[in-house]
Amino acid sequence: MIKLYAYFKKLASVKNIILFFVLSLLVNLLFAKSHGILEFGIPDTHLHYTAEEFYALFEKYTQKEINIYIKGMLLLDFIYPVFYSLFLALFIFRLSHKTLQSLLPFGVLIFDYIENMSVFTLIRLMPSRHMDLATFAGYFTLTKWILTSLCLIIVLVYMVRYFVKLKFGRNE
Repeated sequence: MIKLYAYFKKLASVKNIILFFVLSLLVNLLFAKSHGILEFGIPDTHLHYTAEEFYALFEKYTQKEINIYIKGMLLLDFIYPVFYSLFLALFIFRLSHKTLQSLLPFGVLIFDYIENMSVFTLIRLMPSRHMDLATFAGYFTLTKWILTSLCLIIVLVYMVRYFVKLKFGRNE
C-alpha cells in the first residue's frame, strides 16, 4: 500500500488531474456527437434497465444505427472509462491523500468494461435473446452508476471540508 500511495502522490498533480478531466470531456463530446443520431438513447446512460427494456431499445434502431453505436462503443467507450477513472482517482487522492478511497474509480472502470462487453455480446448475438445476460448487463450499469455516485460524493465531501477549512481556519 505504501508503494501505491507513493505512486498516487507522484501522479496526482494538478496538471494530470486537469489533463484527464479534459480528455474525459473530449471523449464524452465525441461520444455524444457520434451517438447524437440515436434518438432513443443508449443503455450506458440509463441508471438501470431490464432485459425487456434492453431489447425494446435496440428494436427501435436500424442495423445502420446499431453499427454506429457499436463503432462508437469500440472506439470511444473503451478509452473513456480509463480517462474518467484516472481523473476521479487522482482528484480523490489529491483531496483526501487516502489510497483506498482513490481506488474506488477503478471499480467504476471495471463495471463499465463488464457492462460494455455484455452489451456488445448481446448486440452481436441478436436477433437471439439472452435474457439472463441482458438482466446482468442492467445490473452492471446500475453498479457502475452507484460507484460513480460514491466517487462524486467523496469528491464533494472533501471539497466542502477543504473550503470550510479555508474559510474557518485549520483548527475548526
